[in-house]
Order: sequence, then C-alpha cells, then structure tokens
Amino acid sequence: MKTTRLIPVILIILLAMTIIAFAGGEPADKPIENIDTPEVAEPDLKEPADNTDSPVYSGKILSVLEDGSLLTQGSQGINGLVVVHLPESMDTSIKFTEDAYLTMYYDGSIAESDLLHIWAESIQSVEETCYTGESLA
Repeated sequence: MKTTRLIPVILIILLAMTIIAFAGGEPADKPIENIDTPEVAEPDLKEPADNTDSPVYSGKILSVLEDGSLLTQGSQGINGLVVVHLPESMDTSIKFTEDAYLTMYYDGSIAESDLLHIWAESIQSVEETCYTGESLA
C-alpha cells in the first residue's frame, strides 16, 4: 500500500476513535452547578437555662450583614474576624451599630471557613465602649 493512501486511512481511524471516546460524555451546553456556595447547617438554637456553662464571646461590630448576622473582630473568646449569627428569639429592639462592642453567649460550635461562624444563644450586652472600659472616641 502506498504512503499517500495510508495517511487518510490513519486519519479516519483516529477520527473514529475520538468520536467513540467522547460519545458518552456530558453535552457542552449543560449548565454547571454552582459549587462555590458553601452550605451551612444552622444548629437548633436553644435558650440556655444557665448561661454560665456557655462560652462567652466579645467582639467589636464591624458591620451588619444583609442576612442580619454581624461581622465582628473578636477581642475575647475568639480572636480574628467572626460572623455572629443571632438567635431568632432575640429582642428586636436591640439595634446593632458599627464600632459597638458585642458580648454574648454562644453554643460552643465554630464553623470554620474563610471567616469563622458562631451561633449566639443570648446577647449579654451591646455597648459603645469595650468591656475593659476603652472608649471608641
């Protein structure tokens, strides 16, 4: 067989093998599921009968997030940036402002991601000064 006839035969065999290899794959126009959004299972929040057994967290409120949780900078209990998820049974008259200091009891669980997440059981205080008496001004 001449070389000029062998090249088209090899190309046809390679094309057939490529078609067979990719025949069972997913179509290219199928949407890709969003896997960037982490799913967080929120624990059942219960009001503790005696808060002395619950861990205490204090931090400076940096901002109030859209979902109502708070971005804080920890100063007691946990250091670093922490997202605090508030209890559903919380008093709605409490207003959270940036640069205020939050002291609360939380359930002890910490969800570790880019930011730490904790779930408040009850709010002890929200003050314009740090628990050490340091003024914001």
